[in-house]
Amino acid sequence: MIIIKTIITEISKQDKLKGSYIRDDKIFFIFAKNLYNYNSDYEIKQVELIGSFTEWKKRWKLKEFRDGIWLLKKDLAEVNIPGNSGEAEFKFIINQENIISPPKELDLGYKFFDGHGNNFKNIILLDKSKTKKIRAINQEITTYRINYNSNQELANFREITLGNITNNKLYRSYHPFIKSRQDHPLEDKRLATVQQLMIDNNINSIINLSDKREEITNGTKLYHDLIAEENILLTNQTRSYDLFYYISDQEEFTELLNEIVSFIIDPKNQTPFLIHCRIGTDRTGVLTAIIAAFMGANWEEIAADYEASNQLGIKEYRDRELLRYTFEKLVGQSFNNRNLAQLVNQYFESQLDFKQQDLQKLKDKLST
Repeated sequence: MIIIKTIITEISKQDKLKGSYIRDDKIFFIFAKNLYNYNSDYEIKQVELIGSFTEWKKRWKLKEFRDGIWLLKKDLAEVNIPGNSGEAEFKFIINQENIISPPKELDLGYKFFDGHGNNFKNIILLDKSKTKKIRAINQEITTYRINYNSNQELANFREITLGNITNNKLYRSYHPFIKSRQDHPLEDKRLATVQQLMIDNNINSIINLSDKREEITNGTKLYHDLIAEENILLTNQTRSYDLFYYISDQEEFTELLNEIVSFIIDPKNQTPFLIHCRIGTDRTGVLTAIIAAFMGANWEEIAADYEASNQLGIKEYRDRELLRYTFEKLVGQSFNNRNLAQLVNQYFESQLDFKQQDLQKLKDKLST
């Protein structure tokens, strides 16, 4: 209690606005009710938080220290897990149901825009030199983009030629016929563009990371023809964003990779392949990054391709540090620009259910 009283005297209004205060290797989460916009007609009985470090599911309870102030102490290492911004992210929850955005007064360099909720998340910014970058990203993604440099940029459609992957082998894109942004003025054009680019690039096989077979009730003739010919892999079994980013070291993710590799090396599934989910950023971004690393690509070119999806301009942003976290979970250690491909190859050889000649088939199919 003495430590808590000391902390209370140390924290500034800026710390309260940010919702956190760091002291040595500890972090203190702070909810100061007078700084937040909420319905004042009801009594605050409980304050919790969720964050990137709880996979946005598990809730941590704060304790009321005195009227209007709630606190929670954690080890800094326990929360240093990135969200979309590349920094650790969190939100407070009042009375188990009311999710609270950071105070409007908080500078844009210390919070991050949430496109799903159309509001902001708190971030834990350990490196204050990044405030300018965070502020600039927030200013850019709070509105929809309506001017694009190319049809490919609009559709998040691009060819993957990283590492040893050769031309006309592997593509990635936005979903071909399901809208993710109903209110975006170019959403219909976006879907039509994906469909045309699939035809233009002679897509023969598809890895769909977002839908179950029973959910494919509409779509293009090409899509249904490929389903009928069993040239589409529908991998979604309630698999989510969390699996790809936060628990890529678990057996379920290994099973998914086994399924995908089997599909690619199957002789009846011919190149070029298209990989897509809904917006072509998270599930698609992680999978294409892992395949590219297996095919010899280095971290810098993988990260650049991953962040290229930010050009979609749909109030979403993904920082490469989130992808780095996936790779570190996958291979069980940190990596550098040169050894990532080696570590991913070792993972494929030791964790997947394939012999060396099968993995060589994968390399051959995407490179020769």
